[in-house]
This record gives sequence, C-alpha cells and structure tokens, in this order.
Amino acid sequence: MCHGTVLNVSEGGVGLGLFTESLPSSELLDIQPANSTLWIRVITKHCNSAPSGYIIGCAFQFPPTSEILQVLSVPR
Repeated sequence: MCHGTVLNVSEGGVGLGLFTESLPSSELLDIQPANSTLWIRVITKHCNSAPSGYIIGCAFQFPPTSEILQVLSVPR
C-alpha cells in the first residue's frame, strides 16, 4: 500500500505525487481517494523523479463516471 496525493485530474487520467517508489509504465493500480469508498483502476503511463518522491501519470482503465471525477477533484 502506498499513499499519494492527487495533483491533477482530467477525463483521461490522474496525476499522483509524493510516492516513495518508482513504478513502471503499464502497471495496473487500484487507487482509493481518502474521502471515498470507491476503488478506481488506473494504468501508469509515466513516472518522474521529484524532490520529495515521484510523480506518477496514470490513465483511467475505464471512462470515469462523474462521481469518480468529483471524488478525485483537487480543491482550488
């Protein structure tokens, strides 16, 4: 189990940050937002080193519902 932070969300995917380990491309992940009971399946697309860990770019495996987009949305 890893803990991360949602950095950005689009209808195509989600950017996750502050991971402590690198993940390869095409890795299937099930993510669960802290404020939800939903599990969301994503596929890693890229992983970049950052000062405090790694930034992981993921694509949704299935088109996201409006509920998924809402629970993943980053407060502005």
